[in-house]
Amino acid sequence: MLADLSIWHILILVAVVTLMFGTKRIPEIGASIGKGIQAFKRGLQDVGNAIEEPPPHRRRNSRDRCRTRAHRNA
Repeated sequence: MLADLSIWHILILVAVVTLMFGTKRIPEIGASIGKGIQAFKRGLQDVGNAIEEPPPHRRRNSRDRCRTRAHRNA
């Protein structure tokens, strides 16, 4: 389907898009789409890193136990 596009089809599409959005608006649309794609990729990387990294293990010491016991008795 896309292989059937000739140069005339592409020029007509560009003309229609330019008439619809205007020449000032087209770069803004492209920039916002690019920022959205970058944010999506960053989000995927963050999720991937969170899945791969185990949560940090916190070792409890005797002071923590004393505080929790005192807190429960109070």
